[in-house]
Amino acid sequence: TGVRGIRLGAAMQNFGPATLFSGSDFERNVLFPDDDPQSANRTVSTSSSESELPSLFSGSATLPLVTGDINHFDVHALYQSNSFNVDEFRFGAEYGWRQDFALRVGYKYTTADNELFGLTYGLGIRLPIGASKVSLDYAGQQVSDFFDDVHHFGLTFKF
Repeated sequence: TGVRGIRLGAAMQNFGPATLFSGSDFERNVLFPDDDPQSANRTVSTSSSESELPSLFSGSATLPLVTGDINHFDVHALYQSNSFNVDEFRFGAEYGWRQDFALRVGYKYTTADNELFGLTYGLGIRLPIGASKVSLDYAGQQVSDFFDDVHHFGLTFKF
């Protein structure tokens, strides 16, 4: 936007008419049990029923609260509207130190009664090794029912 480093984003997906799937993957050559064994196979074609894809609209904003060479602190917000599900609001924040360390937290708010996921959290560390850079990322996500919390680890090499 050019205003205080604020960034905006929007995306629309699957907007349009209903779809109908067909083609060679819906065709089979078969010999019916009652046919003469010497006869050729018959080509049987099927098609799917017409269906509507789930349309999705997302709008997001990022506001840098602290900017500088050593520290930065950004807050993020996302609104997501899905035609086949409840709307969601997602909020997050990231603190970074010298482009080498990041601490992150996030939360998804929805009106769904059966939402499994809660608070998300994570950190990232970038290590310079020779001319390359290695990044190690960790993310965790609280799960309310059925499972323990979910943990993700990432390792990135940049040459």
